Amino acid sequence: MSTMATISEGLRRFTRVSVLAGLCALFGSPALAQFSGPPQDQPNMAVDAALRAATVDSLAAAVERGYVFPDVATKTAAALRAKLKKGAYSGLDSAVASATH
Repeated sequence: MSTMATISEGLRRFTRVSVLAGLCALFGSPALAQFSGPPQDQPNMAVDAALRAATVDSLAAAVERGYVFPDVATKTAAALRAKLKKGAYSGLDSAVASATH
């Protein structure tokens, strides 16, 4: 392959990669709805003991299922459940309080 052919092929490859990178940058950003939060007029939801327990248990189960280090996942889930049992989350009596704690 001649030097000109090598340069030409390199230029074509660079152009393809540049176009692909540009498209990813342009269209690959997360949707605005993922970060906008709830509407301002949404009422604050009450959180009772049963909902707190279900939320913590769901979070602990998700950590156990998906965390990359199983031993750390087990310890973290156990810590979440222990804090719940000790009443550490009992002051979180609304959705706003839970989200901002």
